[in-house]
Amino acid sequence: MKLDDLKITTKVVMVMALMGSVSVALLVFSTAKLATIDHSYAELVQQHSPALLRSVRDSRMVNEMGYAGYRAMVNDGASQDFVEDAEAFTAASAAGALLLEEAKALMPENAKAYDSFTARQAEITTTIQAAIDHGRLNEGIDATAGMRQADDLIVALVKDMSTFNDAQQKLAEAKAAANSGLVRDATRLVWIA
Repeated sequence: MKLDDLKITTKVVMVMALMGSVSVALLVFSTAKLATIDHSYAELVQQHSPALLRSVRDSRMVNEMGYAGYRAMVNDGASQDFVEDAEAFTAASAAGALLLEEAKALMPENAKAYDSFTARQAEITTTIQAAIDHGRLNEGIDATAGMRQADDLIVALVKDMSTFNDAQQKLAEAKAAANSGLVRDATRLVWIA
C-alpha cells in the first residue's frame, strides 16, 4: 500500500497523530527538566542554604567565644560578672558546636570541612577555657597569654570559614543560574509543544 492510495482523512489523521506524538514527547521532556529543576532548588533551599547559614552563624559564635573570654578575663574571678561572662563563653561554644553538627548533617558532602572546623573550634574552646580558668584565679598574665593564643586561632579559623562560605555561596549562585537556564529551556519546549 502506497501513501498515494490512502484516503485524505487517513493522511490527515496520520499527520495529526505524528504531531500529537511529538507534542507529547516534548511535554514529557519538559516535565523531566522541570523535575530536575525542582530537585535542584529543593536541595538549595532545604540543604545548601541552611547549611551555609549555620556555618556563617558558627563563625559569629567563634568571635563571641573570644569576646566572652576577654570579658571574663578582665573581671575579678570571684565576681558575678566573671561568672556571667564565663557562662556566655560556654553557651557560645556549645551553640557553635551544634551549628557545625547541623551543617554537617545537612551537607554530608562537606563533612571533611565541617570536621576540620569542629576540631579547630574545640582547640579554641580549650584555649579560651584555660585563659578563663587563669582569670578565675586572677592570674592576669597567664590569662592574657592564653587569650592572645586564642586570638591567633580565632583569626585563622574565621578566615578559613569565610573562604569556605564564600565558595559555597558561589556554588549556590552557579546552581541557581543553571536552574534559570533549565527553566527557560523547559518553557520554550512547552510553548513549542
